[in-house]
Amino acid sequence: MANMLEPELQEVYQQWKMYPGPETNAMLAAKLSPWISQSVVAAGGDPNNKALLAKARMMAIASLNRYNPEQSNMKNFLYAQLRGLHRVVGNDSNIIQMPERMVLGRKTIDEAEKELLEALGRYPSSSELADKTGFSIKQIEKWRHVNLPTNAGGDIADMPGMQRTSNQTKADEAWMEYVYDSMPDRRKAVMERLYGMHGYDPQKAVEVAKQLKISPVSVSQHKKEIDKLLYDDSQYSLFGD
Repeated sequence: MANMLEPELQEVYQQWKMYPGPETNAMLAAKLSPWISQSVVAAGGDPNNKALLAKARMMAIASLNRYNPEQSNMKNFLYAQLRGLHRVVGNDSNIIQMPERMVLGRKTIDEAEKELLEALGRYPSSSELADKTGFSIKQIEKWRHVNLPTNAGGDIADMPGMQRTSNQTKADEAWMEYVYDSMPDRRKAVMERLYGMHGYDPQKAVEVAKQLKISPVSVSQHKKEIDKLLYDDSQYSLFGD
């Protein structure tokens, strides 16, 4: 049968199929970005809403294991997969900014585990799940501890430490705590002082450097890594180690 995948996606899609992982996820997501944004707009959402756009990207990446280039082109497939964004936009007041990644990651792992169980006749190893999903073994181990919502509406109240809220400030704080927990101790100390967490007032890099007895350059390097996890949606930083 004919390959209906768009010519401009052929190379990056083949790389993703051969070497699934954080880097190829990011490369393919970048190519799909215009269609993802269009899907957000079609659902009545704001394409500048980072929370909504991050969820749409996650939904797109999670759906790619089901894509068959002999059945449709990528554009139509993606639009069909992202129809569920209408429900997300309709329930916008309950969107929790970044922890959606954790929920979708856990769902992707569960779906892959079911598929492998049917194919292998046994439960797959973490290594086999990593090959199937493109997630690292370390990330799979972390996301196994995420409790999925108990209803289709995505009730974040069932996630550890999360409460349902329409207050985006609390959602941002929840995401910052999740990122904070993933940091090594020195970076945690930098993050607390730069962003005013856990009782600290926000401080300048020079002040943080003096307190921690490190160079301002070192503080800047820590901040770059922190910001990559906090804000750089396109790189899918939390898909990796």
